[in-house]
Amino acid sequence: MRQGFIAMHLIDAQMDLKQPMADKIVKLIDEVSNIVRLSCNIEFSKESLQYFRFITHLKFFAQRMFSGIKPPQDDIDEEMEQMVQQKYQQAHLCVEKIVPFIAKKYRYAVSGDEQFYLMIHIAKVIRKCQD
Repeated sequence: MRQGFIAMHLIDAQMDLKQPMADKIVKLIDEVSNIVRLSCNIEFSKESLQYFRFITHLKFFAQRMFSGIKPPQDDIDEEMEQMVQQKYQQAHLCVEKIVPFIAKKYRYAVSGDEQFYLMIHIAKVIRKCQD
């Protein structure tokens, strides 16, 4: 739950949201962070730039998700996506746990582009924790 307090601080400091939306965002950030932490058996380096970027990415993802805003489609190149999936297998497996969790609990389909960017942020935070 400690990540939730950090996430709430980031949300409060950077966004002007009504409390119910902020609570939903914090809950999603905490849930996804826990999936990453438990799946990868890591403890976050909460002072790191990688962790801050990961939480910021989750914050904006959650805001789009709960607001019903469709993310822009960057059309990630399939070859690049496969290369990243192979290089960062642990992050890819983690995303494969997060996507069905969000689909089941929140009835939201995470786009391929969003999965790709989430995978990159997770890979970076994992690498930082293993240093």
